[in-house]
This record gives sequence, structure tokens and C-alpha cells, in this order.
Amino acid sequence: MSVTSDTADLAVKFQQATAELTIRDTGRAQVRDHLANAAGPLGFSVYVGTIANIGLNASSGNQVQFDDPATNTGYVSEWPQWAFGLAQAALLAGKEVLLVANGDPFGANLVDVLILA
Repeated sequence: MSVTSDTADLAVKFQQATAELTIRDTGRAQVRDHLANAAGPLGFSVYVGTIANIGLNASSGNQVQFDDPATNTGYVSEWPQWAFGLAQAALLAGKEVLLVANGDPFGANLVDVLILA
């Protein structure tokens, strides 16, 4: 799965918008709100949830299931290698993740993946 050029261009704009953020209250809700404020004007969505499972599919793709407790929905898709490694680390550490995506949190839509403390 590859990122479309439109998503890639918007991802660069998001990276520029969030390159230097000062977050005074570092609670999860505040971090999510700050990133959502930066992502919203670009049309991106922000999700917080957990990685339910990871693996490889028959074509050697990196399969990930992200669960969003806010909507009680699981999203299963092939994730790019850069995001798969973070999903694996989050699953093994039992940590939540924050995803920024161009649409639903499927692998091809991912712009940013953060592991939350």
C-alpha cells in the first residue's frame, strides 16, 4: 500500500504545522486536542486507541488491527513498514497509540503514529 501524493503533500503540511508544539498540560486529552487542532484544517482525523493484533498476511503484508474505543470499532488493514514497527512496539508494551489519518485509520491513510506513555 502506498500513500497517495495528495496525502503525502498534506502529511508534509501536518509535519510542518506540528514540528514545534509547546504543550503545557501533557495529559492525553490535551495532546490529542493539540494534534487534532493542527490536523483538522488539513482534513485529517485523530484517533486514540489500542493495537489489538499484528501479523503478516499471505502476501507478506504487515497486518494490523487498531481498536477505537470511542466508536467501539476495530480497523484491520495492511500498514506500511514505518507504522508497523510502532504498532508492534505498542502492542508488546501494552500502550495506547494516537493515529493521525487521512480518513479512517487504515494503513494507507496513516500520516502519523505516536505511542502514548
